[in-house]
Amino acid sequence: MTTEIEDLDGMLAMMERYGGSFVRYLACAWRCADPVNSEKLAATFPEYVENYSVMAKGARERGELVS
Repeated sequence: MTTEIEDLDGMLAMMERYGGSFVRYLACAWRCADPVNSEKLAATFPEYVENYSVMAKGARERGELVS
């Protein structure tokens, strides 16, 4: 199974900015992960992928998050 995350950097930025301590450390681990472990994280925490991806999309649309 492959989980495609459209805006990984944006999702991680939202996790780092708005997440609690666990989510912030999870974002840090995600940034260090190779593709295999990144996929494991996405499969294990789909609710975080969904929630923070939606937040990133909204932030980009409002111009609050730029690449």
